[in-house]
Amino acid sequence: MHEEFLEQLGQVADIYLVARLKDERIGYPFPNDLRVFIPDLHIISHYRQEEFGYKYSTNYIDHEEDLLPGLVKELIKFKKKVIAENESTPDQDKKKTVEVYQLGDFLDLWRETNKPWKTKPDEWRGYVNRIIESNSHLYNAFLDETLHTNFLLGNHDFDLNLIGPRWRFLIHYLVDKQDVPLAGIMHGDMFSWVESLPDAVQQFFVYFFSPQLPDEIRKQMINTHIKSKFLMFKKYEEYRDYIMQKEAPQFDEFPLKQGLPPGNEWNVKRKEQGSKEELKYLDEAKKYFTRINQKHDFNMRMIVMGHTHHARIAVDDEEGQFFVLVDCGDWVKFHVARVKENGTGKNIQMLNAQVGVLSNNDIRIYQLRPRE
Repeated sequence: MHEEFLEQLGQVADIYLVARLKDERIGYPFPNDLRVFIPDLHIISHYRQEEFGYKYSTNYIDHEEDLLPGLVKELIKFKKKVIAENESTPDQDKKKTVEVYQLGDFLDLWRETNKPWKTKPDEWRGYVNRIIESNSHLYNAFLDETLHTNFLLGNHDFDLNLIGPRWRFLIHYLVDKQDVPLAGIMHGDMFSWVESLPDAVQQFFVYFFSPQLPDEIRKQMINTHIKSKFLMFKKYEEYRDYIMQKEAPQFDEFPLKQGLPPGNEWNVKRKEQGSKEELKYLDEAKKYFTRINQKHDFNMRMIVMGHTHHARIAVDDEEGQFFVLVDCGDWVKFHVARVKENGTGKNIQMLNAQVGVLSNNDIRIYQLRPRE
């Protein structure tokens, strides 16, 4: 389904390949299943943008015809087309699936206000509504009933779990037809600190984040046990004026989608060769999912995440334990990708606008640029 999706996406963007890995060991061998991952957006209100002197914002969202709203509209069209095709396809095995995930930090509540929800809940909700009203065209598109976006909670918008059931996932699992987890999806901020905790506390997280935990217990956990833990790390005054990285890493080279490189791998960072930044959180993620696999007899070999604002695919293939970390990047203002155009050697500067896409053991990250 990759090619079908690229054709749809090409209606609103020129498409560049950041990274790609096609490997049967990913463990997601479904040709009629497409998963789209939209990373950190950090949306704030127009009022807050003005207060910051327009220093912080989200790329390509100011008008309904901008790239990000256009991307979401094309996703809605694509999903409607798939639904229509499924209605005329009697064979259940040939029906297609399209799911969209927003990987957290959708709204930037930290930057919108430094007032925690628990001090003045009504005032806090007012700030949330202010972001929504300033970006209603984009917010409404993401919450389209057909699109049915799956929202993950990020560290900048964790408190969204207080305003509705759409925001309740810390971890989401890609599963097979028997509901056995095959890969994990999360924002990724947990790896910033969880590996430094005592073993007993880590086991607590493995238990409460496990896919076998009943929803009612998980919901209670989010609103009570874990709430105080996350607030310990949420220092509003310290963090509200910057994002994960002030300057996103730049890509030295990746080709146009019309010229996909040969083979099944492009720009993949291997543990034995990658830099510290390129491999960030790979060890932590592998250890975390190894514990879940051992506890529940699963075989998850991939995590899809955001948080670091550094789009990349990193692989640990050591000791016979294959594991993939897919970091889908961001859409944050002033974060720049440097693209060497295929066949010309020319460098093009463009603002980060990245998405991850998975189908049939083929995971890719794309950089988008508005069509001229």
